[in-house]
Amino acid sequence: KHASAKGGRKGGGGGGGKNPRDKNEKRVEAILVRYLELGPVGMEQTAGALAGVEGLPREALCCRLMALTLERSEDDRTRVSELFHHLHQTSFILSSDFLLALSAVVLSIASHKAVVPQCTTYIAGYIARAIAKGVVSLKDVAGTIDLCTYHPMALVTLQALMALIGEKETGRMFQSSGVKLASLFPPSLSSHSAIISLIDARGLGFLYPLRRVESALAACLKRESSPSTIYRWIKENVDSSYHCSHEFVSILTKSILEHVTCGATLGCGRPAAVDQASALEKTTFNKWKVLVHKFVIESVPLQVTVLYSTQVFCHCNGFPKGSSITLFVHAGVCVCVCVGMLRRLFSYWYDTDVVDEEAFFKWKEDISQEHPGKGEALFQVNQWLLWLAEAESEQSSSSSSADES
Repeated sequence: KHASAKGGRKGGGGGGGKNPRDKNEKRVEAILVRYLELGPVGMEQTAGALAGVEGLPREALCCRLMALTLERSEDDRTRVSELFHHLHQTSFILSSDFLLALSAVVLSIASHKAVVPQCTTYIAGYIARAIAKGVVSLKDVAGTIDLCTYHPMALVTLQALMALIGEKETGRMFQSSGVKLASLFPPSLSSHSAIISLIDARGLGFLYPLRRVESALAACLKRESSPSTIYRWIKENVDSSYHCSHEFVSILTKSILEHVTCGATLGCGRPAAVDQASALEKTTFNKWKVLVHKFVIESVPLQVTVLYSTQVFCHCNGFPKGSSITLFVHAGVCVCVCVGMLRRLFSYWYDTDVVDEEAFFKWKEDISQEHPGKGEALFQVNQWLLWLAEAESEQSSSSSSADES
């Protein structure tokens, strides 16, 4: 009854059996053609005509406009982007409408490619222009569209954005978005080296501003510079906004660990006596740990990052085993055992007061799957963590007894 009384959302009444949505989409196509013919003077007229299209959701309208122009010129697509901006400014469409439209267009990319092979570039252009004009944010796009599934959509979008607003502003926008580079790539291309290679190939190396720091640190450590020299270099050459970032601390930790273990327990392919290698590893660690300590001393979350970086470092090297160390001293007794590299390094971080007990427990309890090797890491250090928990409990009990007396 209701459908026939109003001409019907399901095709009833006076439509000759035609689906009203089909009719509306045809009407949108006619409005689009007229808009592209009129030029800039047709903006308001077009907005008014689109407002008169009833029964078609705003996201469907946006999706239709984008799909219709994939086979047209770049100038036409740019003009439609200008129309989207106008419609967004007047609140005719919301950011959420446009995001839903983008999702729909991207989901149907396979069918579009059959007709328009370059459709990835054209869709990326729509995304970039919308970001540049503030219709949507980079963070919202990355959170709505599974960009890694549609690789290289993300990189093409960032290239288009760079062409619109420049390298510096694109870099600033990317950093402030909180989007992680690895999340833009499929698992098969998400390794550090693969990501660096791919962004460099597209002129997007600026998206990883700490890359220069990573290579410079390696060079400085290779020259056997002192910790104070490298610390001064960091203060003078690395923007202070990065000093408390997890990415910087991760890079710093990895660089120090590579220097500490290379030529010692990792051996770099050269055989070395186990005890001698272990002693060299510990001596080198004690020299360089101060560099990490300066940046994480007041932050438990950054100390957790140190532990995760250590975990990933050991994971990438196959969790080396076999060096003898004094694991811990308890009740005046030195406990020496043959343990794996991860357990040794965790002991070093703890014994030198770089990483507090709280950070170790937070690392243990965190269930994030972001960093590879957590399962094996827990297996290797579980006994040591149990000892740490017991030692902490005993210390707390002793302190309480002392306070009472």
